[in-house]
Amino acid sequence: MGSNYNQVLSLKTSNLNTTIKIPPKKIIHLSQCFNDYHIFLNDFSYEDILFLFLSVLLEKSIIIVSKNMNKISSVIGTLLSMIKPFNWVHPTIFDLPEDCYLMINSPLPVILGV
Repeated sequence: MGSNYNQVLSLKTSNLNTTIKIPPKKIIHLSQCFNDYHIFLNDFSYEDILFLFLSVLLEKSIIIVSKNMNKISSVIGTLLSMIKPFNWVHPTIFDLPEDCYLMINSPLPVILGV
């Protein structure tokens, strides 16, 4: 299956070399399809995907803003599934109520949908 990857995203800095291989949509596993990878891949550039991926791995706070609740859910679900076998153990809120916007300034790493 290693040769079936049709896109490769690489990030090279002075002390970090990262490569992510992205499979074509037709071979993405069924469980991944339920997480709406196609929405995620179509809505973000590869640089943004890499930035979000590394932000989750480095336990940084992420705020997803959209009027479409389905997109927020898809993006957060995809981010959380991308880091497997690791798990995000910090708070994740898919639809943050307005009266809780103070959580945006939380010192804890959080993933929020607004």
